[in-house]
Amino acid sequence: MVSTPRAKLWALLCSLCCIGCDSAAIRVGGPVQSTGHGFYGRKVFELWKQWAASSSNKLGFSVELDLRPFVTRAMAKTLAAQLTDPTKCGDSCVDILVCPYGSEASYAAVEGVPEGSKVPILVWGGAAESIFSEACHNRKCFGTLTGASQYFIPGLQGVRAASPDTAELSVAFIHNPHFKFSVDAIKGAVQWLKENRGFSPPLVKSLQGQHISSRTSLSEADLDAVDEVIAKRVDIVVMAGGESSGDVVQTILRIANASNYRPKAILAKNAISEESESQFRSLGMLQYQDCLLMPSQWAAIRGLKDTIVGWDAQTIMNDLGFGYITYHAASAAAAVISVTHAIQKWSPTDWSHLASQLAKVDIETLYGQVKFNEDGSLSSQAKPMYLRQKQDTTTPIVYPVWHRTSGLMFPLSQCSGWNPSNYTPVRVRCCADTAIHA
Repeated sequence: MVSTPRAKLWALLCSLCCIGCDSAAIRVGGPVQSTGHGFYGRKVFELWKQWAASSSNKLGFSVELDLRPFVTRAMAKTLAAQLTDPTKCGDSCVDILVCPYGSEASYAAVEGVPEGSKVPILVWGGAAESIFSEACHNRKCFGTLTGASQYFIPGLQGVRAASPDTAELSVAFIHNPHFKFSVDAIKGAVQWLKENRGFSPPLVKSLQGQHISSRTSLSEADLDAVDEVIAKRVDIVVMAGGESSGDVVQTILRIANASNYRPKAILAKNAISEESESQFRSLGMLQYQDCLLMPSQWAAIRGLKDTIVGWDAQTIMNDLGFGYITYHAASAAAAVISVTHAIQKWSPTDWSHLASQLAKVDIETLYGQVKFNEDGSLSSQAKPMYLRQKQDTTTPIVYPVWHRTSGLMFPLSQCSGWNPSNYTPVRVRCCADTAIHA
């Protein structure tokens, strides 16, 4: 076909706005779970595909989605390689890789991408800093979760502000060295404590019996570690265990079993999640979830939305068909919204420069402000962490003050389930095999 000057001009105009032109398909894929938090992320990517095919999309691109379930981290890494390594996928490689939920699985998926690859890697479900400082080296990662090192800081600030005592608060940190998120979260909290007043030097203890995330019981060594925290009678217990809620629930029940000790606050990953609520309920100990504190990535602030996709919290909840939306889904939404804004800055006929445009993104979304650090991690200055507390049947934001929807209940003994006069003996399951599994 002969290319006339008019045809060339039309092609140029199409590359700039693409209205009235054939839709350019962007191939998006990766290892993503079909259940749990991965399911929510998967549904958001599917919703974005629908949006791209709708009349609301004025940018002239469509989405080809290839999200693949997996079982092990090794499988996640293999799938990522099959989708991004030209020696394996040839001309059918994805233009964007989507990581799974979880820091461990995300780390593995990133490692599957060839070093030096220009393919943008969306890390929407992993918050461990080691993903970006190690696995993402010489790769184009973009994360939409505030880093693990910032995870517990709002909680520590909140309980310090809530305490009427001028004396230093004692703190115990409980972590699992086998999980990257746990290591980074506690390391960041310990460093913050060193740089701020109002706390005494912390006690740091490790759990070793939860390397397989499905385990719900603690080893003898784990129980000894928790018992030392009880014996020290620390004011604040902070815990980041494995990827499930089992170790958190069992640790909290061990503390609850000490009839002569009540910490002033318990701040833990997964403390008031649906999974932990189910475990507390199944054990007949739901009262011990009351007033627990849990960091959150999202505050669901009304009115926040971007200028292209136009999703706000209510819109995306309605479109997904869920009765609520988790921060995991909101993080996935921030990822696809960021990609959409990057596409606006580059003609959707050549995806090779998409990563460079993603690096420049600085936008407001339903999730909050999205801006990336040089290593691809999310800027914590742009989007902070939040603190939620279980109060009866609700989980309001209690810190920072300017975003709170309820006051922080402090100390823990204020809550009926934790009041010493309402003490109920608790049975803690023991013991898990402490062997390390790959």
